[in-house]
Amino acid sequence: MMHATNISIDEDYWYSEVNCSLQRTGEVYPCEEIFFKKNTDIPVRHIYFEGTGWYALRVIVNYKIISMGKPSDKLFAKIPENWMNNCTDLNLGLDFILPSPIIKVNESATVKIRLTSPPHRLDGNDTMTLQWRVDETSSECQNCLRWEPKQFNFNIKNFDHYQTMIVSRVKDGSETTISPIMKGGGYDKTRYDVYRLLFR
Repeated sequence: MMHATNISIDEDYWYSEVNCSLQRTGEVYPCEEIFFKKNTDIPVRHIYFEGTGWYALRVIVNYKIISMGKPSDKLFAKIPENWMNNCTDLNLGLDFILPSPIIKVNESATVKIRLTSPPHRLDGNDTMTLQWRVDETSSECQNCLRWEPKQFNFNIKNFDHYQTMIVSRVKDGSETTISPIMKGGGYDKTRYDVYRLLFR
């Protein structure tokens, strides 16, 4: 985009170096033009071409300036002061690699675990701790499995690196589901039920 000088005393004008034409009339204009209120970044008008050939149109969008300066405090009055602690970030989650959920007695399975997004830094701390527990409501055998380590620590630097958990079957039994316990970094409010692991 090129900046045109001294076009108007009220507006700054920017335009593309490439020209486009209206095939119906033969008129030629810059393919894109933007007008700002003089010496500001407040847009006033945007003109661009849409379509090609016989169907090309020159579109003009005029912007209405609703307010300038500091926004009214009443716009923010409804936002609680601790909104960041009550907010659920839907990007936060767990990512697994589990080749097979079937584990025979005295055998183990390797689960690779990482986070889908970095933990938030809250009160100067960006650590998220992850532990697991047997989900009693959906497990037929509640003492059939053991896993190591008992706790994982993730932070902004290592959130995207897989950490390894070894799950061993110590007793013959049917299905066991383990659920994550996530603490810190905004993960406390993440739905745990979608990240349960089922072993058979």
